[in-house]
Amino acid sequence: MTHADPRHVETRRQSEQARLDGAKSTTDRNALGQYATPFPLALEIVEFVKDNWLSSAKSIRFLDPAVGTGAFFSALLRAFPEESIAGATGIELDPQLAAAARALWGAWGLDVIEADFTRLPFPSHPRANLVVANPPYVRHHHLGRDAKQALQEKTRAAVNMRLNGLAGLYCYFLLIAHRWLEENGLGVWLIPSEFMDVNYGKTVKRYLTEQVSLLYVHRFDPEDVQFDDALVSSAVVVFQKRKPQSDQETIFALGGTLHHPRITQRYAQQQLADVSKWTSLPGQPIHFAIRSSERSNSTICIGDLFDIKRGLATGANEFFILPRQVARERGLPERFLRPILPSPRYLTGDVILADASGYPIVEPSLVLLDCDLDENEVRRFPALQAYLNEGKSQGLDERYISRHRTPWHKQEYRPPAPIVCSYMSRNRSGRSGTRFFRNNSQATAPNVYLMLYPTPTVRQACEDDPRLLNALFDLLKRASDEQILYEGRTYGGGLNKIEPKELARVLLPDDPILQVIEARTRQLVLLER
Repeated sequence: MTHADPRHVETRRQSEQARLDGAKSTTDRNALGQYATPFPLALEIVEFVKDNWLSSAKSIRFLDPAVGTGAFFSALLRAFPEESIAGATGIELDPQLAAAARALWGAWGLDVIEADFTRLPFPSHPRANLVVANPPYVRHHHLGRDAKQALQEKTRAAVNMRLNGLAGLYCYFLLIAHRWLEENGLGVWLIPSEFMDVNYGKTVKRYLTEQVSLLYVHRFDPEDVQFDDALVSSAVVVFQKRKPQSDQETIFALGGTLHHPRITQRYAQQQLADVSKWTSLPGQPIHFAIRSSERSNSTICIGDLFDIKRGLATGANEFFILPRQVARERGLPERFLRPILPSPRYLTGDVILADASGYPIVEPSLVLLDCDLDENEVRRFPALQAYLNEGKSQGLDERYISRHRTPWHKQEYRPPAPIVCSYMSRNRSGRSGTRFFRNNSQATAPNVYLMLYPTPTVRQACEDDPRLLNALFDLLKRASDEQILYEGRTYGGGLNKIEPKELARVLLPDDPILQVIEARTRQLVLLER
């Protein structure tokens, strides 16, 4: 190995990284999952691992299965004496990145393999005792059916587990690397924190709790996005490749830096398998997280009282949703227009009133274009035909949602819901930001809302006593932010999101109104018999 100063090479590496990033469009890099690790973050991770687990390491065999231009290897050279690095391997699919890494670090002993890590045969003997990686963040819809099948087979061969088809490429990297890591070796992964909450992350969490000793999980503050070009909340996961002992503890940390997190908490690793939402850790006692994962049947959740649907997805809101006045000026027939709510940011109060025609008394006043006529019938309405032709000239009829509708300008069925809530919000000092609205209008809602429809028995009870629905609305507003944040998920930049099934699991506070609803429901069931 050379004995020149690696800092000079790192300066060149950053320039080369910027050049290569600039040669690709943001769309292309998104499809490839290429989000380069900032060097300060790479160095922070490597130094943290050294200080806590490798302070006396004398023979490091390093592997980065998505090496890029070599940020982690550069950090390794900065943190460890050169003589303690016995070997280093970097694997990279992109030919330009692989060539750059080889030119920069080949003289320093980095063996760069230009290949798809997920398709390489497993080594006959594990090659590394330290894996440090920021794997490609490629979402599942960029992976073809054949590619997913091959990845799933490779994962099953590596760890005897099958990943959900919605898993991103980073999940496959993490599990496949198991066969490259020596027994007792360290795995250090910079990955999106979304695996902690979503269904496809269950397999990853099973791996981390059953097959390895999970040492440390640090989740950066959602507002503190680690990558300038990706809105994703990140986590550093550190584990040792050995079966966990019964007394194995895992440290969960949140916010701040790796060396100085804002909050930390220790948990027994064997208890983590019972926690469905790891983003509730740290900060929640383990008994709360487990209780929230497996609630008592006697506890009432929102989903026990309401059927919850996502708001209407048009596929082209800028075309199908337009101001009511503009629709009139364009001569669009009223029979094909439906009132629709504007974004929650335009709603100043939590009660939506209606005018005599059922339109919400809000600004802007919007309409949804919803026409089920085929093209031959549309000709009877020249203004409508002209407007739809404008949409076709923009290729709107070929968008994904439009292609799966017949005709392409017919909307999915979403009747007005008496209660709606915001689907996404920004985190504010531990508050979920989710807002509930009592909708007294005949407006449907776009997909920035969730729509709450009372279940049949609850609807009948509310029809018999109209006061009940308003009482339930008041109860929904009292649902705890803690519960909503626990069941939902948080993305980079502090973006909170909650899906219909997640909102359905939110526990409602105890209230006498629930006893009234329960008694009325039993009464209705008896009457039906």
